[in-house]
Amino acid sequence: MKKKKPVRPAHPGSKQKRLHKASRVVKPLLTKTEMKVALLIAKEYSHKMVATELGMKIRTVDTHVNNIHIKTKTHNAAGIANYIQSLGKE
Repeated sequence: MKKKKPVRPAHPGSKQKRLHKASRVVKPLLTKTEMKVALLIAKEYSHKMVATELGMKIRTVDTHVNNIHIKTKTHNAAGIANYIQSLGKE
């Protein structure tokens, strides 16, 4: 029968410790651009108005809004407005 090796604690500079520290970092749910779009949608801007305000194409705004819906689990502009309000950004 083989002898089991004793389990040693992680070395202070080991990868295991660095991963533990990295796991405490919280990434924001939305990108900066998605947040800008969400804020304008919450203010009842149309997609065309958002595109004009931010200097992008309407299709790009549509993509950002779709990503916002996916990330925040919302289905319409009112859901985005509720999400923004819950963050205290409005």
